[in-house]
Amino acid sequence: MHKYYNMKNLLIVIISLITLLFNGYSQIVINEYQCSNVNTITDANGDNSDWFELYNTTGSAIDLNGYYLSDRITNPTKWQIPSSIMLPANGFITVFANGGGTVTAREIHAGFKLTQTNQNMLLFQVLPEIL
Repeated sequence: MHKYYNMKNLLIVIISLITLLFNGYSQIVINEYQCSNVNTITDANGDNSDWFELYNTTGSAIDLNGYYLSDRITNPTKWQIPSSIMLPANGFITVFANGGGTVTAREIHAGFKLTQTNQNMLLFQVLPEIL
């Protein structure tokens, strides 16, 4: 089971890289981030969680259905973004990285935390599998 899981993750990474090569650029980029947020941005709960920003480089809104966020390349499907999230054309969305794994009408809280020593923030789009 463990070998299969690692091979599946490796395949997802390879497919994502091939897709990026054929597209030439990414439509969504991680534009900005802050680890160890002390007083910059406060979430709706009044917490100063670490955060990062997704930026849509295109002139069209993008449905984030099928996208995943992770802090580890070995686990590209760590936290799936719910299908109800639209990234506006040329717009930004702030994602709080506090381990909450929740989405409200106003905020996204990824299911992992950032650290000052390991600030990996990865965005993956998983293509449909052929069974």
